[in-house]
Amino acid sequence: MKKQSFEGFGRVWGASGVQNFDKSGWWYHQFLRFIGLVFWGVTFVSKTTTLRPRLDPSKREGNMPLKDDGITPKEKFPKCIHITFWMWIRGMVLNAVGLSGPGAKALLEKGIWHKMKGPIVLSFMSVAQKREERLEELRQFLRMLRLELPKFNAKKIALQINYSCPNTGHDLKELAGEVCEGLDMAWDLRIPIMPKFNVQMPIEDAFNISHHSGCAGICISNTIPFGKVLPPAWWEKYFGTADPAKSPLAEFGGGGLSGKPLRSLVEKWVRDARSYGISCHINAGGGVLGPIGAIRLFLAGADSIFLGSIAMLRPWMMLPTIWVGKFVGWFMHV
Repeated sequence: MKKQSFEGFGRVWGASGVQNFDKSGWWYHQFLRFIGLVFWGVTFVSKTTTLRPRLDPSKREGNMPLKDDGITPKEKFPKCIHITFWMWIRGMVLNAVGLSGPGAKALLEKGIWHKMKGPIVLSFMSVAQKREERLEELRQFLRMLRLELPKFNAKKIALQINYSCPNTGHDLKELAGEVCEGLDMAWDLRIPIMPKFNVQMPIEDAFNISHHSGCAGICISNTIPFGKVLPPAWWEKYFGTADPAKSPLAEFGGGGLSGKPLRSLVEKWVRDARSYGISCHINAGGGVLGPIGAIRLFLAGADSIFLGSIAMLRPWMMLPTIWVGKFVGWFMHV
């Protein structure tokens, strides 16, 4: 089977969810457009959906309360997102949104993705506790998507399968063995499939996955779980603890860190991946808060980058980062 390609998807993507499920973004985006928070020329990546609705925080089915449309947050400042003034200055944020959303069926029935014309990347994650149940969730989602794809207007459609959300209670190492089986199920969609991991994914495992005929690329990195990856002294310096039970988002399981601290971790992962022999498309992001961050990821070996936390932490840098990213990405891959 010939591998699918990400040709035509551009060099600068949005992070999953930075524009919500439907490109509408979030309430504060409209107020920050005048300082450069725009997404001109950015490949749209949908917020990650699950098979079933996650609309009840009281049952730990998503941590962000949503309105009846299943898309719009009820709270202007959701309790599951933690950022202080000093965190903002340092360029980092904690979140524990927990994949809140209306579920795949509702989103497909709304037809919001069907109408889009530019390149679009859908994002899905299974959240069941047992491996067999997670694979069954993926199988059901793929069955629905398979029926709907012919109705899409976009000529370029891809699927990101998220294996690394820190806010659903799963261990990445336990999930890694499922990836190839998931790719086996998804290959007949005849669209590019991209597993998404965080920097905890061992390079050797990613290497094996990248050689699967259904793997068109790898997305790196999702947020990192509170208290993990970075040294305990780092967490203690900035949060006073490395214990998720004492995290500012302890009630939601600790949350995941995004922003500036991730950038060097992602750079190293991408550089190590290329040195190890991973040759597939790598879509890299995490902590890109300006043009320099974009350039560094391309120099590390990324084929494309994604922008996410910049929208909240450095919105005035979005437009110049897009321009520089598109130019550098094009220049390095002509």
